[in-house]
Amino acid sequence: MRQVLLTCQPSHRASVEARIRNAEHGQGPTLFDMIVEIIRDHGPGGEESEDDVRLELL
Repeated sequence: MRQVLLTCQPSHRASVEARIRNAEHGQGPTLFDMIVEIIRDHGPGGEESEDDVRLELL
């Protein structure tokens, strides 16, 4: 997970480091939580709903 720091924008580095620390201590959102948040933000009713991201479980 620390490899993310090699490619993230310098302005996001502190935030990414905080997320990594939290994950290492079993705190904060899980990867699943983050994926759900992205889908909600980019899907119907979200802040970026124009992207029209939808999750279909078959």
